[in-house]
Amino acid sequence: MILDSNPFAAEPEPAKLDPASIPGEIAAILSTVREYAPEAVIAGGYLRDLTLGVPHVDLDIVVRAREHGDALGLESDLEHFAGFELEDSCDLTEEKLEAYRKHFGGDLVGVSTFRVGDEKVQVVALDAFESLEGDDFAERVLDRIDFGACRIAFDGERVIERPEARHDFVHGTFTLYRARDGAAVLNSVARFMRWRVRYPRATFEIAVPIEASSEPLEVTRW
Repeated sequence: MILDSNPFAAEPEPAKLDPASIPGEIAAILSTVREYAPEAVIAGGYLRDLTLGVPHVDLDIVVRAREHGDALGLESDLEHFAGFELEDSCDLTEEKLEAYRKHFGGDLVGVSTFRVGDEKVQVVALDAFESLEGDDFAERVLDRIDFGACRIAFDGERVIERPEARHDFVHGTFTLYRARDGAAVLNSVARFMRWRVRYPRATFEIAVPIEASSEPLEVTRW
């Protein structure tokens, strides 16, 4: 379905999200997850869609986990103590984990999918020992996200919007800033093509060298 109200049409620049604009039920879900994973943040597509006034598909909440066992423990806590309805366990095959890593990065250790009321919630566990050290977990998470338009997070108090996200919101682009290799680029292109159903006037840009190559990619627009 192509929306009549297209956020990438010639319209005023979308306003930055105010923390008070996060719907109460979404803030409550994050608050519950933070009872078991205190550094948890909402990141990515949900906040992009909210900024641009487009209906969202799901909600990604990113947490710090030291290893796969930590991710399984959190999954169990959310299912049995918080009352989240588990739809897909983070005890995934290596093939499925690798598919998620193309989006979230190589330090991903598990993704659990829950149903909470009407919301599909994906709890994404990242390895605390790789590249997430630092005082601000939300900023470290945003470093791992591939598209500029998804580099936006909410930690329960602040909305953190990176300049890369603002650039994409203003210019109607989805700019790829991070890719491990050519296969990851193709995966990102496929995701962009799915997004074009909701963002039909958006363009795709590559503005990053592929990490596995010494040769940088030229900026490409689609």
